Amino acid sequence: DEGGDRREMVSGQMASEFVETIRDEPENFKSVKLSGKSLGAEAAGVFAEVFKKCSNLKTVDLSDCIAGRQEDDAHDALEILADSVENHTLIENVWLNDNALGDNGIRRVRHLLQNRPNLQELGLANTGMQRPAVQLVKEMVLNASNPSKLRVIEMHKNLLTTEGTKELAELVSHSPKLEVLTIRQSRVTEEGAEALFKGLLSTTSLKELDFRYNNIGDTTIELLAAVIAQQTDLQAIRIGGTNIRGKLFPRINGVITATASQLKEYAVSDTSISGDETGDFLHRISALKNLEILNMEENTLRTGGAKTLAAFIANGTFPKLKVLNVKDNMISSAGALEISKAVCKLRGFERLEMDFNYLSEWVIAEIEKIFADAKMPDSCLGELDFNDPEMDEDDVDDGG
Repeated sequence: DEGGDRREMVSGQMASEFVETIRDEPENFKSVKLSGKSLGAEAAGVFAEVFKKCSNLKTVDLSDCIAGRQEDDAHDALEILADSVENHTLIENVWLNDNALGDNGIRRVRHLLQNRPNLQELGLANTGMQRPAVQLVKEMVLNASNPSKLRVIEMHKNLLTTEGTKELAELVSHSPKLEVLTIRQSRVTEEGAEALFKGLLSTTSLKELDFRYNNIGDTTIELLAAVIAQQTDLQAIRIGGTNIRGKLFPRINGVITATASQLKEYAVSDTSISGDETGDFLHRISALKNLEILNMEENTLRTGGAKTLAAFIANGTFPKLKVLNVKDNMISSAGALEISKAVCKLRGFERLEMDFNYLSEWVIAEIEKIFADAKMPDSCLGELDFNDPEMDEDDVDDGG
């Protein structure tokens, strides 16, 4: 494909061809999805004429559908599509991820967001959300139903900062059924995090909480611990890159182990876990027997920590582990070999990510052989293309 990732621009004629399949019985359609294309006002108008007749819609997914368009044309297209479903009362799920919205864009799609008392899933990730836009969304949702029925809020990769996070916190505090909240990489500050965690104390139904790569600060740890402690079915928590380190990290691990034994995914990337601290960390979470995904990317395990991790896995500490990510951990050959041997003995293991370490060519070949001998599918071993063999402290000339 010579165009690479260039987005296909959908013309009015192309849109007419796309909608042919739903013209006859539009009332049978409960979901529409236009992501992956680029629509202007002309194409949006063609889709809108059909969407008006899809009266039983429950899901409207307009994610990533205006890429490459001028702002006016892009927002015109979204407004046309939003207006077309204004009177559809059954809509529960709205996805607008990866569109350049901001507060102006939110106003243009208001007929998709307001008067939705049954709204359950809301996707606004990577949409340029700042305080004014979050405030608008909060008001639209709560004016339709207070408390809201929201179960999912995706608002990661935005520009929330303190004030935007406070607006989100108010929405969260009035959403007692909330199950999923993702706000990673959204410039959340310590003050904003404090407000958000206080808001989350209104729910006990969280299943997934992702606030990686925000500066939540030290003073919010006890609030976060309280949030985690009161959840009844927490399945995934991702806390990497949030300055939770030192004595604070064991506090969070202790709460998770004590109250969330059903946890399936734990992401602790970029939390400064060293080789010497690996054993203590793994011991503290050793009660998580249902753990399926462990992400320890961007720490400093080195060979010693890698061997410790391998020993815990080999001893059956995490019997249901399916995915292990230890990218970018300064791991050399001996540690990488031990990890490879350990995961290949796990029943149902699906993926090892171990790139960006200190692995020589001979050990990469040996790792590939370990996986092949264990009859693991090719998909089980991630790429190993970006290692630094010159830093491999375990390297020997012949690999013996």
